[in-house]
Amino acid sequence: MDRSDQIHLVDAVDGHGTDADTARRHADGLLETLQLSSGRPVSVHTVQDQAHRAILDVAERTNADLIVIGNKGMVRNGRFTRAASARVLRGATCSVLVVDTTDTAV
Repeated sequence: MDRSDQIHLVDAVDGHGTDADTARRHADGLLETLQLSSGRPVSVHTVQDQAHRAILDVAERTNADLIVIGNKGMVRNGRFTRAASARVLRGATCSVLVVDTTDTAV
């Protein structure tokens, strides 16, 4: 199988307890959605680390050619913040697609 046929979902857990359980449940829901909608194999990588480090590590280990990440918390006052998405954008060695995840509902 060509690596371009695979989707890698990173479940970054920065801690233990309730937050870790919530992150895992969220990843499970995303996994099911990705499998149903993409028709491609999906691998889940649970990494205990800060989100940006986990994403960059998995991207490097899997020779990713694209990282897709949301923009939540990425820019403040016109500058990149320390949010995970901004750190991934700065640290990635492959292409990064930033998806608008801001809540526009009133």
